Amino acid sequence: MRNQSAALSRAPEVQVAAAPAATISLQVKPASVAALPFRRREIIPEGLRQEMIRKAAYLRAQSRGFAPGHEVEDWLEAEQEINEVIIRRYG
Repeated sequence: MRNQSAALSRAPEVQVAAAPAATISLQVKPASVAALPFRRREIIPEGLRQEMIRKAAYLRAQSRGFAPGHEVEDWLEAEQEINEVIIRRYG
C-alpha cells in the first residue's frame, strides 16, 4: 500500500530538449496510469498512450494559435486528460 501511495504522489519528470524557438521537443517520464504498480498489465500500450497525449497537446497549442511558452503546460494537461479518459474507459 505504501508503494502505491508513493507512485501516485510522484510528479512527472519533464525534460525540455534544447532546440530553436520554433521547435521544442518534450520528453516526459510520467508515473504512467497504464503502468501503476497495482495493475497486473498495461491497460493500453504505452506507445498508443503517448500518441494520444501528443495529439491532445497539439490541439491545445493549436487552440492558442501556437503562442510560445505553454508547451510544458499543454503536455501536462493533455497527459492528465488522456489518463482520465483511460481510467474512465478501462479503469
